[in-house]
Amino acid sequence: DGIKVSLSEENMRQRFPWTRQEVIEKCKTRYSDFKQNQTMRDIFKEIQANPKLSYQRRLYPTKPRPMTYLYSSNVLQEFDKHYTKS
Repeated sequence: DGIKVSLSEENMRQRFPWTRQEVIEKCKTRYSDFKQNQTMRDIFKEIQANPKLSYQRRLYPTKPRPMTYLYSSNVLQEFDKHYTKS
């Protein structure tokens, strides 16, 4: 009996505007010691497990695969814990 809430693709893109590559590019310019290695991949796994920081969606709505993640701009706060700002 609750209120129905519906989020459109536009709403999700506003809330999660960045792709993985965009996050990586921002990290490259933001941190002096950033490297694309296992540490980075582990941080992304933690972020992907948090629904406030990432959103998983299908690339093609009618097919179950492939999937991709979109990221909130707040992910940089998670990377701040691991890397040194320039």
